[in-house]
Amino acid sequence: MTFPELLYGFAATGLLASAVLWGRWAWCWELRRQTLRRLAPPPVPTAVPPGPVVLRALGQYRGAWLAWACGAAVALGLAGLAAVRWRYSLTLGLIAALLGQELQIALRQRAEERLENQLADALDLMIAALGAGAGLVPAIQSAAARVSAPLKLLLEDLLSRIRLGDDPRRVFRDLAQRVPLESFTLLATSLVVHWEAGGPVSSSLALVARTIRDRLEIARRIRSNIVQSQLSTVFVLLVTYFIAAIVWRNNPAQMAAFLNTEVGSFFVISSLLLQAMGILWMRWVSQIRF
Repeated sequence: MTFPELLYGFAATGLLASAVLWGRWAWCWELRRQTLRRLAPPPVPTAVPPGPVVLRALGQYRGAWLAWACGAAVALGLAGLAAVRWRYSLTLGLIAALLGQELQIALRQRAEERLENQLADALDLMIAALGAGAGLVPAIQSAAARVSAPLKLLLEDLLSRIRLGDDPRRVFRDLAQRVPLESFTLLATSLVVHWEAGGPVSSSLALVARTIRDRLEIARRIRSNIVQSQLSTVFVLLVTYFIAAIVWRNNPAQMAAFLNTEVGSFFVISSLLLQAMGILWMRWVSQIRF
């Protein structure tokens, strides 16, 4: 057995073990999700279903497959149209899919930040209405009339269910379940406690609004530091492909001969897989946990 074949054997074994571990982790996670869903109480039908912008802001946008579809299209296009070998086209398709996922994560975070900003503005409107002598439900109605989508749909749904006779405490708890964000959980808890215990609610809403804005400010500062490392990763990727393009343009015959050898293909594919691992590592490091 030659040295390149031995290296390919080790690489294939490592990839197979990684795939098996990933499959086992995904199976355990899906089993846990199904168990929690079965133990959860049945959802209450809502009068106004959330639109696609709301679903994207809640992290429930079902377009996660789009990034992998784009990666598959890149792989098929390189293999079919550009006559690139399958080992190269598949790895490049994997990198394209991971970059597409990064774009989707950025769009989801932007939508979530927009939703929380709208919630903070709506709380300011509610506090002003409560200070003018209005009740809690009219204050929510006043805020719903002045905010835009996607929060407008959620507030209108909440008001319609209260008017139809649903228990307001159940409506507030369902809002926290429909919007799995800490800001909505804190708001729903404050409203439930006020509905059960009574007392002035404007002070608690002011505290919730200030907490939401503090969280958003901290998240912006963290993302501003993360962007530097993300740009460094993207720059390294672009420099790698730029150097490869220059080498190919200067001496295409020698570059093609290098890519057709076993050692050359091994090192190229290994570098591409390391780039994919770097993207995954950067995604894990860039997650905001607070």
